[in-house]
Amino acid sequence: MVETKWSEHVLGHVFTNEDSPVPHFDSSEVHRGYGVIKCMDEFSKGFLEKCMAKISGAWEDISLRLIPAKEIPIRPRARVWLPKIDCDGPKLLQGLARMNKDVPMNDWSVIANEPPNNNSMSLVLSTTEAGVEALERLGNKLFFGVREAKVKILRSHVPNGEADADDIDDAGKLLDNMQLEGPSTSSPQ
Repeated sequence: MVETKWSEHVLGHVFTNEDSPVPHFDSSEVHRGYGVIKCMDEFSKGFLEKCMAKISGAWEDISLRLIPAKEIPIRPRARVWLPKIDCDGPKLLQGLARMNKDVPMNDWSVIANEPPNNNSMSLVLSTTEAGVEALERLGNKLFFGVREAKVKILRSHVPNGEADADDIDDAGKLLDNMQLEGPSTSSPQ
């Protein structure tokens, strides 16, 4: 309903301001329960801010606000490389948890089961800070079957530069159009 109202404002602007720039957006992503709206230019960003101010009072008990993308809360993620095995992601995560009792994985979830290559495959997992700390103590390795599985922690903000930027972007692409559960106390944004 919000997107419909917003689209009506865009269409109204297009018809009443023929010589004005046209706002361009992409709102196809949902990230941790937050609708992600990409503004293609500064005009579009300003238009969106004005539009949301008008729309925010249209319904009772709805909270709308704009949050810059870098401020969207994100849990850490981890990419785990495993031997190629015929098993779905949730079952693999369950096996990893049982083989690694010192790593708190009860709040972890599978974001993606990446396509396998020659003899290996990888999972991208939503983790927790406690899980990351445990992984770091173990040298970013987990027990799996008869070997250790390599783990790479993916964070949205990399300290002192962007060493993991490509991996974060790759994992971020996996989140496109996925509704991931956020904190139970959050309201729609």
